[in-house]
Amino acid sequence: MLNCLCPLAYFAPVLFLGRFHLVLLHLPIGILLLLAALEVACRFQRFKGLAAARGFIIGLAAISAAVTAGLGWLLATAGGYNADLLFWHRWLGTGVAVAALLAWAAWAWGKSALYYPLLVVAVVAMVLAAHFGGSLSEGSDYLTAYAPDAVRNFLTGAPTTVRPAAPKLAAHRRRSIVYSDIIQPIFAQNCIRCHGAHREKGGLRLDSYAYLMNGSHGRQVVIPGHPGHSVLIRRVSLPPMTRHRMPPGRRPGLTADQIAILRWWIRRGATRKSRVRRPRGPVGPKAGGA
Repeated sequence: MLNCLCPLAYFAPVLFLGRFHLVLLHLPIGILLLLAALEVACRFQRFKGLAAARGFIIGLAAISAAVTAGLGWLLATAGGYNADLLFWHRWLGTGVAVAALLAWAAWAWGKSALYYPLLVVAVVAMVLAAHFGGSLSEGSDYLTAYAPDAVRNFLTGAPTTVRPAAPKLAAHRRRSIVYSDIIQPIFAQNCIRCHGAHREKGGLRLDSYAYLMNGSHGRQVVIPGHPGHSVLIRRVSLPPMTRHRMPPGRRPGLTADQIAILRWWIRRGATRKSRVRRPRGPVGPKAGGA
């Protein structure tokens, strides 16, 4: 069905509306959680009066979930998302809307035997959809990357490697491989969030050398020997809040040193196996120098 919607990705109003999915998605989440809390509270005599608001709340939850799911389908036409994560997020989100609408209908018809199971289904599907949605936008390890080892291992079943805070040369080698020891850590620190295995914004992935050289939608972003002609260099060099700047918006960009390293590497041919000799001592002016 997605293939039928793909041509809509070139229709600007579709993408304009689709982006409101990110604005509205917290609304049905909050309302469904409120409704679940209300149902629990109504079990106590002190809060019996809250039951009168049930119909209004479930109706609002159903409508907001349906609208949010519809906008999500429009947003998905833009592409650039991990296919497996998108599949589960899309259909679980649709399931939330369907279950909420059916629960609303069951309440209106006085079918409490259907209302309560449907509400449980909606809440469980919502939690799962939120998990896959977060993985789509932030990566599957967003919540666990910096968690204590015991918590991370319990949730994921395996340790998660924390993304490097800054590029470093390999300490165990006298001659470092430029791409793996210097260039890739720069991408891991600044770019993989939007251009990795879980999200391919603009059709570009920067989590491996092969993907980098494949470029974006068949167009090279790195032209070996010509940093000035490389789209990658032009994008990371733009001022903050400039259109097409990478990373976008107000997110911290690459430092001047990191951009200079990328320029140097591309000028040298942007090869995968080239090496650079590491200095033996600290880099800087000699003692007694100016």
